[in-house]
Amino acid sequence: IELVTRHGPGNDEELQHLVAVAALLAPALEKASRHVSVAQSAARYDVMFQGAADAILLVDMQARTIVLANPAAERLSGYTQVELAAIAPSRLIAPGRSGRASPTIGDVLAGKVAEYEGYLRTRSGYNVPVLLSTSVLSLKGSAHLLLVIRNNTEYLRETQRQAQQEKLSGMTRL
Repeated sequence: IELVTRHGPGNDEELQHLVAVAALLAPALEKASRHVSVAQSAARYDVMFQGAADAILLVDMQARTIVLANPAAERLSGYTQVELAAIAPSRLIAPGRSGRASPTIGDVLAGKVAEYEGYLRTRSGYNVPVLLSTSVLSLKGSAHLLLVIRNNTEYLRETQRQAQQEKLSGMTRL
């Protein structure tokens, strides 16, 4: 490396000083770069989590408590995030009533099923039909269950409407 100052080429002492300063700054610059990368990643996560149309709950599988809920979960359930944290997931989510055998909430919390039909019990006592997608995650060495909950009300209404139309069209053919 050739060092040029206002007075011409630098001496060895100046060069050694600059190398020492660079050696001291390199870890700080690398740490700052990692910090920026983590901050950008956190911002992207926050946008996705906060802006998701589907309700998202993060459940601590050992404590069986809700540790995180997005705004869509608050809107769908009628509970605040603080209130959701105080509710057992098994009180909030009920098994579905489909023709096939429904997994228990224990199965869901144990991560044994990936998709699940059920009901979300709202603050007002209404059971909203929902589709749940589950994923088991490790967070700080502890198992957590990520629940993505989609309101299924409109789909069920449309399915019922189509079934009624098919019955009516079958009756008119007689």
